[in-house]
Formats: sequence, structure tokens, C-alpha cells
Amino acid sequence: RVGDSVTLPCDGSAYRGTPIEQTYIKWETDEIPVYEFIYGNSTPGPGFENRTEIPLEKIQLGDFSLILNHTLSSDQRFYRCSHQRGSERGSSLGRVNLTVTGHEESSSVSYGQPLSLRLYSRAAVTVRFNPAGAGASLPVCAVEGGTVTPDPAYGPRVSGQEQEVTLSALTFTDQGSYTVLDSQSRTISTVNVTVTGRTGAGLYWRSRL
Repeated sequence: RVGDSVTLPCDGSAYRGTPIEQTYIKWETDEIPVYEFIYGNSTPGPGFENRTEIPLEKIQLGDFSLILNHTLSSDQRFYRCSHQRGSERGSSLGRVNLTVTGHEESSSVSYGQPLSLRLYSRAAVTVRFNPAGAGASLPVCAVEGGTVTPDPAYGPRVSGQEQEVTLSALTFTDQGSYTVLDSQSRTISTVNVTVTGRTGAGLYWRSRL
């Protein structure tokens, strides 16, 4: 599910014992590089920085499985693993289909205190609010390319910058469920919020992309 770590399997046992300085492993999807291990040096693809790795000891044993940390909704796709030795043409070692499911959690927040909401996606998303006990959800804001566009009903209360949104003055009427949806209205994450007490100020959301 979003936010978790996952291992994408790749059997490189045929190349067990190959000197590291002759080992070239490539993970990609839709011709976009995800991770490359080139003769001892590793290079993550764009959007996968600080999230991908293949332990050196695994490579030496012929296990080229890729560890993908902090999964995002946008990571759901097919991945390909290949190996190249010297000037030889790369040899495909397999294809993996990664399915990423939604994340759900509950949070109890004191009146006016901050609440962190991870968006779990680099793509455009919308945030909707379902008041406790209500049947219909209400639009809160849209986030795309680091730009936050609040719904008119929330306009005066919503502010933000790249990768974070702030809804000020949290009250008991803000109690309910906050859902992050992708561009196809699929649920990425849901946070069920209970508001208690009457201290502090501000509701804080932040995505960690």
C-alpha cells in the first residue's frame, strides 16, 4: 500500500560472481530509468531519488531485486529488470507489475492543533472532506505541480506551498474523513479525524514526495 516498502524480484543468479566493475543492472518502466547500478555506482531515476536500492551483497549473490521505499500511488505500473556485461547487449531478466493500494488511518487531534496528511503522489490530486455523520463529501482543494487551489468555500482558510497545505482554525466542524484522490478519482489515502479539546490553532497537512 502507499507509504510502504516493497521488493521487486529479479533473479540474476546466472551472473553470480561477476566482478562488480563489470556489472550493469538496469530497472526501468515505460523506457524511464528507475535505477541503474553501473560498475559499482548506483543512480536512481527521476522521482526515485532516496527511494531505491539494491544491496551490494545481494548483487554479488546474483539477486538483483530492487527495494522501493515510501511507495506512491503513481508508482503503480510495470517494471523491467535487465543486466548488461561489458559491451554486450542488455539481457532482460523479467517484468514485474506493481499494484499500490490506498492507505487509511485514524487520528485524534486537539481543537486547533496540527494534522499531517501525506499525499502519496507526485501527480495531480484533490482533497475532499466528508463531515462526520454526513453522506456527501465536500471539495477542499486541488494540488498540482506544487500549486494549491482551494475550493471557494475553504478559500479564506486554505493556504500552501509546494508539498504542503494548511487549513487554519480547526474546529469541531472539521471532524470527519479527509480523502486524497488521484486524477481518476481513485482513493490514494484516507484520514479519519476526531477533534478533541479546545487548545491551539491550525490544521497542517504536508505531503512527503
